[in-house]
Amino acid sequence: MSTPQLRNMGTVGGNICLDTRCNWYDQSLFWRTAEGYCMKTHASVVCRVATSSPRCLAVASADTVPALIALGASAVVANAQGERRVAIADLYREDGISYLTLERGDVVTAVELPLEEGWRSAYLKLRDRNSFDFPIVGLAAAVRLEGATVRDARIAITAVASRPMLVAAAAKAIVGTRLEDEAIAAAADAVHKAARPMDNTSGTISQRKRASRVFAERALRSLRDGS
Repeated sequence: MSTPQLRNMGTVGGNICLDTRCNWYDQSLFWRTAEGYCMKTHASVVCRVATSSPRCLAVASADTVPALIALGASAVVANAQGERRVAIADLYREDGISYLTLERGDVVTAVELPLEEGWRSAYLKLRDRNSFDFPIVGLAAAVRLEGATVRDARIAITAVASRPMLVAAAAKAIVGTRLEDEAIAAAADAVHKAARPMDNTSGTISQRKRASRVFAERALRSLRDGS
């Protein structure tokens, strides 16, 4: 979620392609000159978050992406050679600098959602300000129900790595269940295991990792209860 000005002028495609963020990177030139640059701005400098890391650890922070991944969305990507469709989940790589799999000249022109019935979805985020802010943990869950039984599921998390990701083990834990508390707890454990936040944005590592479990539980309970 952003400010009204940005929401009125921005696009879904722009949010999908949002740059990764980091406490070291999101600073003014004055601050960087005094404190030092980082790998994302200067390739010859080490990562300031983890000096032994061979890659930039800046985090993915777009709200729309985990929700779209959980809904099975695809992006229409156009260039001089034509158009192609790419699953939203496949647009990203685990690299804070080269975080998109798009090539030079590629433009995201549309987002397509599959026409599937019986799905419910929810998105929860942890942020510093309730009015507007980037997520420091974001979780989206979607389930396809037949009666009260889960026949398919997708759970995606963001802001805990350089790319948003599907947590396949979490979805597997609830498929075939009626979202009993035990199944929800197993899915939340899988999300907690997959979340590996670094100390490069607001909140502590332990707070953000714990939030991933709590949000998985809350989202799945809301889908079970219809709330």
